[in-house]
Amino acid sequence: MTLRVVSMMLLCAALGSCGEAWGDQRGESAPSPLARIETALAAGEITPAEGAFYKLLALHRSGRLPSRFAVPEAPPIKCGTLIVQEARAHLDAMSSEMRQAAAAFLVRPILDSYVDTDNFRIHYATSGLDMIYQWPNTAYRDAVVAACDSSYSYQNDRRGWPHPPSDGSNGGGIGLIDCYVEDNGGAYYGVTYAESQVPGGYPNDWTAYFCIDNDYQGFGYTDRTWPMKVTVAHEYNHVIQIGLNAGAGWWMENTATFMEDEVYDEVNDNYGYLAFYTNNPWTRLDYANGGFEYGCFLWPTFLSEAFGHSVVRDVWTAYASNTNLYTCFDNKLAAFGKNLDTAVAEWTLWNCFTSTRDDGEHYVEGGAYNRLVVQDNNILTYPQTNLHPTSGRWPQGLGMNLTRFYRQSGSTDNKILVSYQALNSCGYNHQIWFVRKLLGQPVWQIWPVAVNGTGAASFEATEWDATEYMLMAVPMKRACGTTGKDFQFSASTTYVVDVADGMRPARQVRLDQNSPNPFSPSTAISFSLPEEGPVRLQLFDVAGRRVRSLVDGILREGEHEVHWGGTDDEGSRLAQGVYLCVIEANGERIVRKMQLVD
Repeated sequence: MTLRVVSMMLLCAALGSCGEAWGDQRGESAPSPLARIETALAAGEITPAEGAFYKLLALHRSGRLPSRFAVPEAPPIKCGTLIVQEARAHLDAMSSEMRQAAAAFLVRPILDSYVDTDNFRIHYATSGLDMIYQWPNTAYRDAVVAACDSSYSYQNDRRGWPHPPSDGSNGGGIGLIDCYVEDNGGAYYGVTYAESQVPGGYPNDWTAYFCIDNDYQGFGYTDRTWPMKVTVAHEYNHVIQIGLNAGAGWWMENTATFMEDEVYDEVNDNYGYLAFYTNNPWTRLDYANGGFEYGCFLWPTFLSEAFGHSVVRDVWTAYASNTNLYTCFDNKLAAFGKNLDTAVAEWTLWNCFTSTRDDGEHYVEGGAYNRLVVQDNNILTYPQTNLHPTSGRWPQGLGMNLTRFYRQSGSTDNKILVSYQALNSCGYNHQIWFVRKLLGQPVWQIWPVAVNGTGAASFEATEWDATEYMLMAVPMKRACGTTGKDFQFSASTTYVVDVADGMRPARQVRLDQNSPNPFSPSTAISFSLPEEGPVRLQLFDVAGRRVRSLVDGILREGEHEVHWGGTDDEGSRLAQGVYLCVIEANGERIVRKMQLVD
């Protein structure tokens, strides 16, 4: 009798019935059985051991879940590795029936054929439920072999990850990594099983093997080798990880999902999980719910692109001998003058530049990623005082909040002032970001703003009338923990720019609109000073780069006029476009927009 049949019999005993055949459980818009199980766990309606068993059931026999957890047409589970680890941890606390059924799932499959490469033994079936796709045509089997070799070549040979520890003769191939190609009913992409501790190794070093689907029927791919390839890359990375430390669930999935995109960049299956993060960025980095940890492949992607792939690998190799993962991050990031908190703060900034906000300066594939959601604050009118993020969406440790400020409709104000106050000491002595999109221009401006020892920060931006919107990104340090932390902020704008023809509000310093405007080849700029004193009159392009200094010295009180011929400080003719004329005098700063034409 096969282990598959034995497991079904034990399962029926645990649940009290057996019935119709197992069906395809996938469906892109359906809720998740894992989410329903987590909800029941959080409410105390089931024990952790029962929850672990039901999750294992969702992985292997979702059709036998109790109705309260069952989700017909549920989408496939990305990876079952954390589920089987949780089941092993709670095995002794399960009822005897559940324990027997669960244990039957936690053993190696038995398949009738195999093929060996230099590093892998690929097990497959030539008949029955597990028969490999297209058999007796060997095309799919050969594609699995190639995917295993490609994953090893990239991860071990190119990127320097260590070879997994040997499992001896388990699986029949001494020193070979075992890949099992079996039917999973469309319930999951793949799963890696930690098997036994490594003799003489570190306490958390384990041997492991992995399983993938035999045909990926119903996964939404015309070419079924595509989901197979990324699953091999993903699960093989788990085998390497478990050989170093089997204890970092969320970081395991962050990294393995990142690695599948590294090995098979053309597939992009990982994009389907981005919304779990981008819709919930206030959630702590180390959270795992069957979706969030996959969407957080952005974290190792950032580390790799900002500091080099070796940082991701070296954190893992350090974790083999150090049980504190956060310390491993701190130690490896110290070479770049950062620690986990400051690196996550920078990651927060990178996450502002995805989708239509991609500026070409951050993620390589940022334009294809989901856009980070503004959680609950889109500010449209001013002044605003003592605003807070919505309760329940307060940023947790290593999470973040995103607020967006728009120009008020009909306003001509040219300056905005934002005041910020952290309300928990874990948010003191940190950094927040302001990111501005200029109106009608593919130009972004970025300002890091320090949060002081009392949790206070303030930021003032000029050229508000030239702004489309501005983001305030607030990251939280690891010390903030797993509960959300509140903060408050206020925002006000000020009228400092005369933009309407003929309007000259009373002020000490006056800057007139240049004439003519638009202009070519030259224009006159008039201004008035209430008293003698230092004056700077400078011209900038819309990206904020200074192109010409017209006045920089002491001028008398009264009316003044200078002429500009459209050249920079070197005398070269500037390109046509919009330029900003800025006068600074008597403690005031006034801006005018001018248009140079051919």
